[in-house]
Amino acid sequence: MSAHKREPREPRPEPPKIPQETIDLVVDRADIVKIVGASVQLKKAGANFLGLCPFHGEKSPSFTVSPTKGFFKCFGCGAAGNALTFLMEHDGMPFLDALKQLAGEAGVVLPAYDPSTPKGPPVNTAGIYDAMSRAERVYGRALRASDEAKHYLKVIRGITGQTALRFKIGFAPAGWRTLAEEFSDDYANNVALLDAGLVCEKVNDSGRKSRWDYFRDRIMFPVRDTRGRVIAWGGRAMPLDEAAKKAAAQAALEGREPITIAKYMNSPETAVFIKGNSVYGLYEARQAIREKKFVIVNEGYMDVVGLAQGGFENSVAGMGTAFTRQQFERVTAMTDNVVFSFDGDAAGRKAAWRALETILPVLEDKFTVRFLTIPNGEDPDEIIRNHGPQDYQRLLDAAPVFSEYLVATLKDKHNNLKGAEDRARFASEGSSIASRLPQQGKLRRILQQLIAKEAGIGSTSLRAITSTSVRQTHRAAPTSLWAQLLAAMQRAPDAAALHRETLLEVLDAESDEESDLYTALWNLRPVHATADPSEDPGPESEDAVVHDDEWMRARDLLAGAVTTICEKRREQALADLKRQYEGGSISESEYAVQSLRLATS
Repeated sequence: MSAHKREPREPRPEPPKIPQETIDLVVDRADIVKIVGASVQLKKAGANFLGLCPFHGEKSPSFTVSPTKGFFKCFGCGAAGNALTFLMEHDGMPFLDALKQLAGEAGVVLPAYDPSTPKGPPVNTAGIYDAMSRAERVYGRALRASDEAKHYLKVIRGITGQTALRFKIGFAPAGWRTLAEEFSDDYANNVALLDAGLVCEKVNDSGRKSRWDYFRDRIMFPVRDTRGRVIAWGGRAMPLDEAAKKAAAQAALEGREPITIAKYMNSPETAVFIKGNSVYGLYEARQAIREKKFVIVNEGYMDVVGLAQGGFENSVAGMGTAFTRQQFERVTAMTDNVVFSFDGDAAGRKAAWRALETILPVLEDKFTVRFLTIPNGEDPDEIIRNHGPQDYQRLLDAAPVFSEYLVATLKDKHNNLKGAEDRARFASEGSSIASRLPQQGKLRRILQQLIAKEAGIGSTSLRAITSTSVRQTHRAAPTSLWAQLLAAMQRAPDAAALHRETLLEVLDAESDEESDLYTALWNLRPVHATADPSEDPGPESEDAVVHDDEWMRARDLLAGAVTTICEKRREQALADLKRQYEGGSISESEYAVQSLRLATS
């Protein structure tokens, strides 16, 4: 039997503070037949169990699970491991999540692993999961009872009942206390409802407490973790009815601002939900991702649902905000092949570019990343409804890979390289982006060569090699980070120009320490653009730019400044948060959630 040999993944780094003997104990106690059997139909075969391999398509079973030895192995594709690696490789669970699940089932208490975790009793996560599950029942019943919501999904958006059932789509009616029907007398005091972000609460000056549902008059999309538990909700506002349209029109006639509501709204972050770490549809798409060996990352929930209905079940989406590095790591835990599928409008192009910049530091050579841009202002869901799956498949097949998309986008940005200045700016920005790729990767070197070729450096045979002898002064180096950055900017203004916009976003113009740097950057204009000299162009290159060591040190300091500043911001925010908690201005639950968000941002 022939089978595609599965490339072994590089081992993932394990978080500190968990002794290896504890990990070994968890794995030893794990019921591997139960863990694997939850996803694979197993049959007893002597001392072992046999089934069809979940890691590659096969018709005859070659996948064996040994309960005595505690491991699985496929003799077709070579996949092998224990209960922990199965949850990570098959279900795409992060190491810590997989270890927690196994430890909970095995009755093993894990030691504290994160020194930034707040002291004191933890938030009742079991209560949050229960509240979410009960809310799911409420929203499901409400959808079945609402002709208006069903009409919107079936007629306006073309979503079938089968698809709605697969994603467990629900409906939050317009009432203020719909969830009270499930929680009855406990609605007013249930702590889990508040911890889960399902209700809002206000206490007036006299101490009287009032509560109301967080989601109202919205189509509801459950967000699940790797175990299928609901951890959050995304709500899409229902279209305006005729009365609301008339009220909005009247407000416009009278010159008043109409009352507006957000089209999409997510659950607030909780002890079980961090927006930047969560991926919508990943749980539902996991099997299709393994079978098709790639994942489609979209902008919105409806894109995922519409594409899945059209046959592209390997679709997921971010949480309505910029796609994060943590989300990229979540999807690449299941596959090395990623397609970003975004709208072709200005917002979609901006989202695609931000995703590209976000993944640069973790874009290893083994990953294949492509960018699909939807034409004519449509979104993926509309392509499926208006033109059919075959049109989307053609777009998917033609989607350019990372390097092609990057070069084409930069060329378009810089006037298609019509002038020398355009080529110079193209080379500067492109080489700066390439320098943010992993240093040990081949992609970084190849991309730099491609950018140089597109800029016409080689074709003009212009050797821009400048040996500059700079006298080193012996003055004391500035000790303040801001003073170091200001000195670096003055030494390498062309390098500072490459990072100007990003630095202006993270600096605090009102700060006494940072104001001088902010002002200098604000007044800075690109004075010279040049190829990044961080890589030796190699003996085959005719052209290169050489700078002195001081210039390169200044450039490297500026390039790392954003990370350094953000880290300082995070440390300060954690310290401020701790002071608020110790002073009693925020609750223990708020402290736990906000500190976890800051520590992982």
